[in-house]
Amino acid sequence: MYVPNGIHFFEHALILEELWKIDPGLGQVLCSVCFGAEEILMFGSEEQKKKLLPGLVQGKTIMGFSITEPNAGSDACAASTAGVLEEDRYIINGSKVMIGNGRIADFLLVFCLTDPEESSRGKRHSIICVETNREGYEANKIEGKMGLRASDTANVFFTNVRVPEENLVGKRGHGWAQLMAFSRPQSLPTKDRLDLTLNYPFFIIRIDL
Repeated sequence: MYVPNGIHFFEHALILEELWKIDPGLGQVLCSVCFGAEEILMFGSEEQKKKLLPGLVQGKTIMGFSITEPNAGSDACAASTAGVLEEDRYIINGSKVMIGNGRIADFLLVFCLTDPEESSRGKRHSIICVETNREGYEANKIEGKMGLRASDTANVFFTNVRVPEENLVGKRGHGWAQLMAFSRPQSLPTKDRLDLTLNYPFFIIRIDL
């Protein structure tokens, strides 16, 4: 099992609610360390699940989900950060804004434009895992936020960042559908929603005090 601590979505919500009552910044920090992990649970390969998920629940790694761009906020389909497949690698170029854990994450899931010629806007993007230690990755901390300052928020830049083709999470061109399944679980079939809620413990990072 990838998530051995037995904490599910309901318990996850209760814990974070109590933290937010006292310190929203701390609540946001703990909420964001695994933000996007459901994408891997729902659509990742077995190899990706075994590689990426255990470290999150063991408190050894941090992730983020890189979606928002300067000209693509609520309209994610306008995202222009490109992921071009050349032979067996995706080459990623572009920028993202207001990305949680952009400076401290070990890896990000990046919403990329991979099929710009596709006639349907909902079939132009894919989700690609990018390790933040790769050449060409840069993240700058956003200063002077009105609140939640304990939470790392950054502008992220990709300059010819190369990742192997197997870093694609899910199916090419299905990024929008996968994003909607993550942000709007009600869009999933009932059976899949029940499976995600009841059978997959959520991620609570262990804190040793």
